[in-house]
Amino acid sequence: MKFNQTHWSVPVILVFCVTALAQAHLPVSRSNYKTNSFATVAAREAVNTQANLQLIEVLESGKEVTGSIPTPVPGNCGISRTQYRFSGGFSPCGGGSSLAVTIRADQNVNVLIRKDRPVTVENGVFMYDQMSENQVKVHNLGGFQPTPGTGTFFIAVLNCGFEPVNYTITTGLIIAEPSLFISNVFLKKKKLHVIGALRGATVLINGQPQKTINDGQDENFLDVLIVKNAKKKLPRNQFFIILATRPGGCSSNSFIFIRH
Repeated sequence: MKFNQTHWSVPVILVFCVTALAQAHLPVSRSNYKTNSFATVAAREAVNTQANLQLIEVLESGKEVTGSIPTPVPGNCGISRTQYRFSGGFSPCGGGSSLAVTIRADQNVNVLIRKDRPVTVENGVFMYDQMSENQVKVHNLGGFQPTPGTGTFFIAVLNCGFEPVNYTITTGLIIAEPSLFISNVFLKKKKLHVIGALRGATVLINGQPQKTINDGQDENFLDVLIVKNAKKKLPRNQFFIILATRPGGCSSNSFIFIRH
């Protein structure tokens, strides 16, 4: 049987064209993220949707959680599928509490932090407020609320390496001391000493502002000294409520004093 070149040429050409057309419309395996640095990550539109469907887990003091990130395409970055939410803050008068967060990974990672909303990918770029300064295996994080107030924070672990990452997150509670408080009150000679963290404060006795001596400090810059003739102004065996205030509505604890 002879091979008829003319008879087979049309089907062969037709198959070649159909194959080429199909390959042009097949999904192409390519990088999900492109990046110029750890902080700027571009993504395809399909990845935008995937990255924004994150799982959210609440971090609490004393809680330990684990997670992992699959290996990103070489030269690119990927974030943990689970993000971690917690709250923190402090008052303008000092005090309050926040979490100390420690992340330990078996590969070098970065950490992305965003206030009041999860880390997302928008128009091909990771959206976040802060990023850890170094790409290391251990991150000790704290002080998420830099100004007075409260906030909810989200953490995402960022893998820009060549290996999958396993990590553990542990937390502890940080309780800040108030910056305005009275720790002790006593009479010494004719002066009433009000001791505590009172720099720049006005001292009130039963709601009445008091004039201080030496701008409210003693020779050691420790005490607030109230009027020279304090004994005459404070009758014996009476209760007096003493507190301190600062501009902006900050008040110390109330201290009950009795002159015996």
